[in-house]
Formats: sequence, structure tokens, C-alpha cells
Amino acid sequence: MKEIALFGGIAILLIITIFNRKQQEKALAQLSDEQRGRFVGQFSKLRMVNLYTLIALFVVYFILVKTLPNVIDPALMYFVLIFLYMTIVQVLSQKKMVEVDLPDDYMMVYRKTNITRWLGMIFMFSGFLYFLYG
Repeated sequence: MKEIALFGGIAILLIITIFNRKQQEKALAQLSDEQRGRFVGQFSKLRMVNLYTLIALFVVYFILVKTLPNVIDPALMYFVLIFLYMTIVQVLSQKKMVEVDLPDDYMMVYRKTNITRWLGMIFMFSGFLYFLYG
């Protein structure tokens, strides 16, 4: 049963990821060339910020797990930091999209795919926790 929960959560996350990618590609195709150019230009700068954030969270994870091994559960800390990273990326992305002034239809798709992405992560996280501790 534990394996079903783990792999079920992973499967749900993968299905949601594929669905979201298709939805985002459809929405991106509806943008004009000018809007798409501004969009890509804004996010090229954000990629480096995302990379630095990911590296910083990895360093925090490593330090906390090594310095407080009896206090911090590594699996739980991993997912807390993943959710923190997702939140930071989502907030920064939302801010950039508002700056680019994308159409409401695109923003609606973006919000819906973010909600489903969070649900997928919660399913995967729940399955993983059940697998480890259930």
C-alpha cells in the first residue's frame, strides 16, 4: 500500500505537469509576437535569480541537515524547502508577468496551472510521507 501511495503521488504530479505544459503552450501561442518577446526577455533575467535561489536553498538544506541531524528530518526539510522555492518562483514570476502586462486570458491560465501544480506537489508529498512514516 505504501508503494501505491508513493508512485500514485508521483504519477499524479507527472500527469499534472504534462497537462500544465500543454495548457501553458496553448496560452503562449495566443500572445502576439511583441508580448511573447517581452515575456521571454523578462524571464531570461529571472532564470539566474531562480538558479541562485535554488543553490541557496540547497546550501541551507545541507547546513541544517549536517548541523542539526537529531532535530531536523531530512525528508521533511527537503519538501519544506521545495515548497519555499516554488513559492519564491511563483511570486517572482507573477511580479514579472504583471510588469509585462500580459492579457487576462494568459494570466488566468497561469493561475490555474499554478494551482494544479501545487495540488500535484501536495499529492506527491503526501504519498512520500506516507511511504516513509505511514
